[in-house]
Amino acid sequence: MKRKLLLYCLGLILFSSRLFGQIDLRFNYELSDFKEIVKIDISLTNPNENKVLLYIDTTKRYHDLKKNFFTQPGQYKLYCRYLINSKCIDSIDYSFELSGNENEIEISVDLGQDIKSKWINNKWTELSRKNQCYISIVKYFKSPESINLKFAKIESSEYYKGPFFTLTNFSKDTIYGEHLPGYFWGSLTFINDSTRSRELIGQIDKNFADLLPLYPDSSRIATVGSFGLFYKLPPNKYEYKLLFSTTGNSHGYKNYLDTDTTKWWAKTESFYKLIYEFEIK
Repeated sequence: MKRKLLLYCLGLILFSSRLFGQIDLRFNYELSDFKEIVKIDISLTNPNENKVLLYIDTTKRYHDLKKNFFTQPGQYKLYCRYLINSKCIDSIDYSFELSGNENEIEISVDLGQDIKSKWINNKWTELSRKNQCYISIVKYFKSPESINLKFAKIESSEYYKGPFFTLTNFSKDTIYGEHLPGYFWGSLTFINDSTRSRELIGQIDKNFADLLPLYPDSSRIATVGSFGLFYKLPPNKYEYKLLFSTTGNSHGYKNYLDTDTTKWWAKTESFYKLIYEFEIK
């Protein structure tokens, strides 16, 4: 009996490790506005209190994709510390939770300065500047099968170009667009054999009139950006990616901490990612 219980526990551990090992990390860092040499130290502490260094350098841009990075659910702590001319200026800890159902986490850190100027004596005069840092945690989940997407044969107009898609919500949840609650604007990628183009998003206009989100058992037209891209798609294979949520994320940062040297902003968001491949012949 004890042997069976031990085998069961070992099997459960192996299954859990494989499940959580599928969560990738996409990490982005950008620096702007500083005239001095700025060095930043960014690390991540997992639920077991093990710290992993994500980045430490003085370059202005850094992007990295770490496959199967997250291996367990629980609370993670992002640590950011920056130095100017080798002197430590400020640091912060920012925590977030993972359930283990995510398939990708995107962490972005943007460090810059808030510069206030005034037009004095026919020229812009700087009045003040303060360091500010934006921390973004975005959790991506696989879209449920109850959210359906199909290519829609709708002709382009002068203002709204294709491609168009019919998005149908067969789930029990109300779903919200990535940018505005009632509008579903995704991105398009060309697929050629084993290569893919960059994601084409088009223009995003958040000044559209208010529209209710998509309720259960309802459909809505989805597009690429706010106005589409093409009057007619050329023959090719494509991938359309659409983000949506069940909570209505606002993309807004909150003032997390304000110190003498730095204004820290932060946000944590969650999106479902719907991938739809199709071909125009």
